Amino acid sequence: MKRVATLVAVGLCLLCTAARADDRAQQLTAEGWSALKLGAAPEAQVRFERALQLDPNAASAWAGLGDALFWQHEFRAAVSAFERANELAPHAHTWTGLGSAYVGLATRFFELAEQRRALLGRASFAFQRALALDPSWAAARGGLVIAEHARRQPGAPPLALSWVVALSLLVLAAAALQRIAQSPRATRVTDARAVIAAVAAPYLLTRAIVLLAFWLAPRWLEQQAGVEPVLVSSDNPILRAAAERWDANLYVNVALNGYDAGPLWSGHWGLLGQLPLLPVLYRFTMHGLGDPHWSALVLPHLALLLAAGFFYFWVRDNEDPATAQRAVWALMLLPGSLFGSALYAEAIAMACLIAAQAHVQKGRGALSLLSGMLAGMARINALAAVPMLALAAWSRARTGSRWVLCALLGPPLGLLVFMLYTHFAFGDAFAYFHELRAHRFTGQGAAPTLRDVKLLVSATWNGTAVPIGDSKAVGWLGVACLLAYAWAGADLLHKRRLPEASFVLAGVLLALGSNLISQPRYLWLLFPAYISFARLGRVPFVRYAAAAALALVLFLEALAYAAFYFVT
Repeated sequence: MKRVATLVAVGLCLLCTAARADDRAQQLTAEGWSALKLGAAPEAQVRFERALQLDPNAASAWAGLGDALFWQHEFRAAVSAFERANELAPHAHTWTGLGSAYVGLATRFFELAEQRRALLGRASFAFQRALALDPSWAAARGGLVIAEHARRQPGAPPLALSWVVALSLLVLAAAALQRIAQSPRATRVTDARAVIAAVAAPYLLTRAIVLLAFWLAPRWLEQQAGVEPVLVSSDNPILRAAAERWDANLYVNVALNGYDAGPLWSGHWGLLGQLPLLPVLYRFTMHGLGDPHWSALVLPHLALLLAAGFFYFWVRDNEDPATAQRAVWALMLLPGSLFGSALYAEAIAMACLIAAQAHVQKGRGALSLLSGMLAGMARINALAAVPMLALAAWSRARTGSRWVLCALLGPPLGLLVFMLYTHFAFGDAFAYFHELRAHRFTGQGAAPTLRDVKLLVSATWNGTAVPIGDSKAVGWLGVACLLAYAWAGADLLHKRRLPEASFVLAGVLLALGSNLISQPRYLWLLFPAYISFARLGRVPFVRYAAAAALALVLFLEALAYAAFYFVT
């Protein structure tokens, strides 16, 4: 009898211990999900792992562990966790998580086509299983579109375009290194110190403002719904803002999957509206860094730094060091500089155009042609630089070789290269323009900006809502930028800087073909305007007041952009 009582007591103790362990496991699982909602993936992972030590069959803890590992880019471990969760309790969420983890693994195999396609096939299967359990699961539908599209595509931008870009960059880099090697050592040291002194402060300060806004956006603003499924996802708000917003996501798609005719999903933009230079360079950067997430942040920042350095030397040679330094501040502070911190082509196009103009002014027609060609492969509004290059080349040709006149062909040649590719790949040399017409500017008239200004003025006067971006402030920012750059073009014309004035004024006219909210981005490329803005900064009070106001606008614009508000 005594032995039976002992066994009963031991059994009761074991039952109580097991009950307490189950309760503790449930508590840890709940804490893990709470940490995930706050974006604390490492902390959530610890909670889920401790819960699974107490209860290895807790399906919710396995699902949460898969989510935590996914957001830390531990895709292989996330696959194992989601597979175990599906064994215990299949659910649309866990099958979608498994598909997303396979897509994440596929981005790591961007250079290995067969492994990549196999992983994408598994992702498609997982998304289909999720939809079988819950046909309304939106994340699974979007993931299936991405996985199926990526599996059909070649998995890279066209090799011919990559070779054109690589060879052009090698020629330009070799020429630059040769000139540096031929210059006296004292000159090299002086120039290096001058450009660091001029560029470091504005670059570091403005990039800190933008990245801080990216980091704060999820904490301060309600996130708007995205317009399409994303290929590169991260729990880091800075990386998320750099790679997942608007056109950046389309550039990522081209870099990972290549071009495709038509939109990926009904009602949204297609990939042929993205010119090839940025996707090609992004893929080069992924090969160098081995990670698509950080590459999306590093590439535009590096391009902006190069553009600022080129711009300083160009203004210094044409004006004076003080004006050059103030002009660099203007370039970095104006609202369009936001896109030097996101995966957009503006900073790359600006660096190429500055190089093209500097080369043509020094009589280096072939190098100007290559630089202008790369700019034409980056942004369509690089065509506005043709009058500037033509006038500068003509002025140089009168005192030297007429071969310098070939420089004006650079930007059109870049666009022609892409048109030749679309002709041979899709049978339509004008596919880029057809994409713009069909999916971006349908029904907007010849000058959408003027239409938007009319709507904005009417809405402001009547106190009604305005269908431009997400607020009237966004529209008025576009108006302010349009007026400021138009004034700068007129000022350059008044100062008899005809080549630079022609570029700014042509760029303003070309920008009228876009929406009003896009003006800060499109106009930012017009770098000669910053000479005029720099002259306004000769008065210290004006300079500091303008810098403070522009820094605030840049912060607010970056905050809204990171929260997926329509400010592009």
